[in-house]
Amino acid sequence: MKVYAPNAAGAVLSHWRGVALSQHQQLQNSVLSITLNETLESASEPTSDMLANYKANTFVIDFEEKAVQTVVEAFLNEYSNEQGNENGNTRVGDNIETFIASYISEPSYVHNFSFASTVAKSRSGDCTEYSVLAAALARALAIPARVIVGTVIVEYESGVEAYGHAWNEMWLDGRWYRVDAAMHDAKVLKKFYLPAHIMDNEGIGYSVDLTKAILNMPEQITVRSEREQIDADN
Repeated sequence: MKVYAPNAAGAVLSHWRGVALSQHQQLQNSVLSITLNETLESASEPTSDMLANYKANTFVIDFEEKAVQTVVEAFLNEYSNEQGNENGNTRVGDNIETFIASYISEPSYVHNFSFASTVAKSRSGDCTEYSVLAAALARALAIPARVIVGTVIVEYESGVEAYGHAWNEMWLDGRWYRVDAAMHDAKVLKKFYLPAHIMDNEGIGYSVDLTKAILNMPEQITVRSEREQIDADN
């Protein structure tokens, strides 16, 4: 993939297992060659302070607002029979994904980056709105959750397409578990996630933080199958 800042993009990708950088001699040409699989996982265990930060009510993930609390109540009513188990189970992550996927009734690509309370009221948005509201719901349930910005590569019968995307990782069963409400209806498709940025600044300066994601996003992606890569190496 061609990127604006290859060293920065490579540094971000190093935080996950399931992605391998190669052809480092091409870095000066702003090209990264990577091997990516579907089982992308965080490569490091978070500290207690990090988990506390990912459970906090913030300027962007404002789950203490009344509009979001209404969403939390609706979720608990719908899944009341399953809330006897600890929220650390990945089943809760699946339930959050399903619930947010149906709660946002007006998917739209005309939004700017909206706060969780705004999404809760409008029930509209694109992948960033899905992920922000899903994070707010998780944190309201005392589940550490973070927003990841990057690219999703989707394999269709007709070919492969890549989209700028945002999704969640929630700390469940002792690992970061991916939740992607925006792509919930595309579960049958093979997808590869290429992170560009972990959203850490959720305060007033969040928009400046998001520029890091933009700089790390690929300008161009060339996809090779495993078979094609073997042939190229031989």
